[in-house]
Amino acid sequence: MANDFTHNPLILDTAHATDVIWPERIIIDRIDWVDMTTAGDQVTLKDSADRVVYDATVSAADLQVSRSFGENLARNFNGLKLTKIGSGKLYVYYR
Repeated sequence: MANDFTHNPLILDTAHATDVIWPERIIIDRIDWVDMTTAGDQVTLKDSADRVVYDATVSAADLQVSRSFGENLARNFNGLKLTKIGSGKLYVYYR
């Protein structure tokens, strides 16, 4: 599957080390990383200025790793890059 930008959440499963995959400003409420297959897999999501938005390493297969920014703590980013994803899908919930 390729990255899917047609829904909320965005569904990301294909890394592009340097390409901006979402060029617009985005307010992120929550990120879920699901369906990982191997302990040690990593995911890194950055903004267009290479600041880390989300970075995680799975400690066991088939776990879900989430980060909720909360209603008052939602983060505003300028563009997104998925620079690394070892396996699974990254769900990015936004406003």
